[in-house]
Amino acid sequence: MIKRIPVGQLKVGMYVSDLNQDWIPHNNFKKQGVIKSEQVIAKIQGLGIKEIYIDTVRGLDCEDGLTAPEVERQNQAKLEAAGALPPALGARVDLADELSNAVRLHEQAKGLVSQVMADAKAKKALNVHSIESLADGMLESIFRNHNALSCLGRIRDKDSYLMEHSVNLSVLMSMFGKSIVVDKSLLQQTIIGALLHDIGKILVPDEVLHKPGKLTEREFAIIKLHSAMG
Repeated sequence: MIKRIPVGQLKVGMYVSDLNQDWIPHNNFKKQGVIKSEQVIAKIQGLGIKEIYIDTVRGLDCEDGLTAPEVERQNQAKLEAAGALPPALGARVDLADELSNAVRLHEQAKGLVSQVMADAKAKKALNVHSIESLADGMLESIFRNHNALSCLGRIRDKDSYLMEHSVNLSVLMSMFGKSIVVDKSLLQQTIIGALLHDIGKILVPDEVLHKPGKLTEREFAIIKLHSAMG
C-alpha cells in the first residue's frame, strides 16, 4: 500500500516509493528504495521535503500516514473549494485587448534577459534602466489583465529555457504579489529579482548546465553555486 507520511516519521527499513521533490531544481537524488541508514534520512530531511510516499508492502508501515486514495480525495476537495472562490485578481480590460501588448512585453523580456546574461558573461555593467522599464511595463499589463502574460507562459522552447523560465517566474511572482495586495514599488522589485534570479547560471560550464544525464556529486556541487555567483 502506498502512503504519504510526514518526513519526520521516516525510519530505517521503510521503502520510499516517491521522494515527492520534483520541485527541487536539478534534483540528483534517487527517488525510490529502502532506507538503510539515519544518514540517508538526514539527507532527505535536509532537502526541505515535508511529506514523502512509502510502500508498506516493500518496507515498514507508518500509522500516521494517509493512503494514496485518501490523499487524492483531499486534493480534489481542496481544488473544488478553491474553484468555488471568487476570482482574486480582477481584470480592467478584456484578454483580447491586452494580448498583443503582452506578447510584445513577453518577447521584450526574453530578449532583455538574454542580453543581460550575455553582458554578465562578458563582465559588462547591466542596463538597470532597461530592466526597470520592462518591469514597469509587465506590472501594468498584470494589472490590466493578468491572463494575457500568464497564458504566454505555456509556450516551451528548450533552447530558450533560461529566458522563458525567468520571465514566467516574474509573471507568477507579480500575480501572487497582486493577489495579496503587495505595494507596487515592491512588486516592481519582485519582477526584477525574478528576471535576474538565474543570472549566475551563465557562469556554470555548459557541459554541466546542459548535461542530459545524471549529474555527478561534483557537477551537482558546481551547479548549486549559480545562486552565489548570481
